[in-house]
Order: sequence, then structure tokens, then C-alpha cells
Amino acid sequence: MLSSQTLRRSSEAILLPIGAVLVALIIFGLFTALAGAHPFAVYGSIYKAAFGSWSAKHADSGLSADADCALYRIASKAGPGRNWQ
Repeated sequence: MLSSQTLRRSSEAILLPIGAVLVALIIFGLFTALAGAHPFAVYGSIYKAAFGSWSAKHADSGLSADADCALYRIASKAGPGRNWQ
């Protein structure tokens, strides 16, 4: 059986990082709103820039192509003797 102290530590380990991310998102949203941009539009742009479009017309340039490109760049910068080209 879990003791109350173990349960408290476990819940803190989960809830504190989630709370910190939520507070950061709120603060960044306030800054973007003060700058005159719509915060949800900014978050949408960040999401699209990070993960690409999932629509059918962009199916060939989605996350897989980005991951392949990133892997190639990481591998090519691995240094002498470790270049996977």
C-alpha cells in the first residue's frame, strides 16, 4: 500500500511541471495579446511550424520528412569517423 507521503510526492512530481507549463503558456499568451496578436493564432503557428500540416494535400511533407531531415543533419554533424553518409 502506498503511504500518503509517497502519494503526495508522486502527485507533486506530476502536477508541478504541468502547472509550470500552464503558467508559462498563460504568461506568454498575455505578452502576445499585449503585442497585438491573438494568442491562439500564435500557438497555432508555433504548432504548425513544429509539426507541419497533417492535411491530405501536405501528406508528403509532414512529420516524417522533417524527422528524416533532422536525422540526416544530426548524423552529418557527428564528426569524423562517425559520418553516416
